[in-house]
Amino acid sequence: DPAASAAFATMARLTGGAHARFDAAAPDSLLDLLRAAAAYAAGGREAMLKLAAGSPAVRGLLGSMDGGRR
Repeated sequence: DPAASAAFATMARLTGGAHARFDAAAPDSLLDLLRAAAAYAAGGREAMLKLAAGSPAVRGLLGSMDGGRR
């Protein structure tokens, strides 16, 4: 639902959070995002950056978290 996605994206932007849309590839994307969350908890942003090289979902999450700064 595009309206719901826009609402969640706005909430993420206003709160400093992140937003990810899910589609047919959702199971793989979710697995990557959960790995990224675990990496961030264990090793911070640097650990997430290592995962980002092989995952568009993680790159998108990093972009959401930092407003596109890298």
